[in-house]
Amino acid sequence: MSVEAKKEKKRRRRQGGSGESRNVATVGALEIELDAAGAFGPESLSPGRREEIRRLVEAGLPVDVVGQLQTELSRWGIPRPSSYVESIASRASRARRSRLTPEEGEKLVRVASTLVRSLVVWEDEEAAAAFLTAPHPELGGDRPIDRTLSEIGARQVEEILVRLDLGLPV
Repeated sequence: MSVEAKKEKKRRRRQGGSGESRNVATVGALEIELDAAGAFGPESLSPGRREEIRRLVEAGLPVDVVGQLQTELSRWGIPRPSSYVESIASRASRARRSRLTPEEGEKLVRVASTLVRSLVVWEDEEAAAAFLTAPHPELGGDRPIDRTLSEIGARQVEEILVRLDLGLPV
């Protein structure tokens, strides 16, 4: 399939009944949505939606969203999802409170965004999970999923995914 045919296939798949893009990952009350170009993060959301996510994160997402993320990671076949989410917010700290700290919420948003972006690029959960869990040479042999826990690491993974999506060398 040509690059143009693949892009057209992606464009058609992304169109909802109203013609709007609807690539969404939902983890609890938090919904991460990609725009029609497949971009994610604050720049791809309307100012109102960005503000809503900021408020949710700053107010503290409910701790149960960590468990929901763990379920989603497990469904994708990510190895050891419990140890992965433990690095977002430990089980002990979640047991003592009902809300995540803003820092924990930001990590969760980064991970959810990366899951959605990788799905858009690979068009298949199994292939996206394989990418996220395989050591990558541009990340010094680290797994992309592990890099998403820091802002800088998530940007590195995003750059790789953008280049893959555009058919550029990686």
